[in-house]
Amino acid sequence: MIPALIQQRACDAIPYSISFSITAGLDPSVGLFVSFTMAVVIAIVADAPR
Repeated sequence: MIPALIQQRACDAIPYSISFSITAGLDPSVGLFVSFTMAVVIAIVADAPR
C-alpha cells in the first residue's frame, strides 16, 4: 500500500514541476530535470527505517 502511494506522489510531481517551470518562465525540461534530480538525491540520502 505504501509503495503505491509513494509512486502516485512521484507521478504527481512530474506535471507540477513542468507547470511550475512554465509559470516561472523556464523551459519545461528544466522542471523535469529538477524533479528527476530531486528523486535521485532523496533516494541516495534518505535512510530507510530499521
